[in-house]
This record gives sequence, C-alpha cells and structure tokens, in this order.
Amino acid sequence: IRCAIPPHLCNTGLYSIHARIVILSARWIVQADDVLQFEIKNSGGVGGHYGQPRPGVVRPAAEWTWEPAALDGQQTTRDALVR
Repeated sequence: IRCAIPPHLCNTGLYSIHARIVILSARWIVQADDVLQFEIKNSGGVGGHYGQPRPGVVRPAAEWTWEPAALDGQQTTRDALVR
C-alpha cells in the first residue's frame, strides 16, 4: 500500500498512521495502531514566520492570484489598482 502526501500539506507536529482492514463492518482483518510515525518540523516555509504554533492539521502552500472587480460598470485593471 502506498500513499503520497503532497509536500507542504501538513502542519508541524507528530503524526501516526493506523492500519484498519474490515470486512463489511463486521469482521476485523487488521487493526494495528502506530504502524508508522513521522514528525513534520517547521522549516520556515508556509507559516514558518508566524512566531507561534499555527492551529490546525493542514498548512498547505497555496498559490494565490487575484483579478480586480469592476465597480459600478467601470473597467479596472490590475496596473491601475497597484499604482
């Protein structure tokens, strides 16, 4: 079994993988805790300069873009707004 966790998805902390295989919610085939543990350390990436632990489990690196909205039918451009 393989699972690829995308880079910059998890927040800092200790994570545990538990294995569970069950047949029709009635019979456990595998029930194993902590089959894998790993730690994500703050590498100074996304949210790394926050100064205190960030809440939550995920801390994805998302690419943000923006486009200005027209106000009252006027056309706006990004260059005009940045000036």
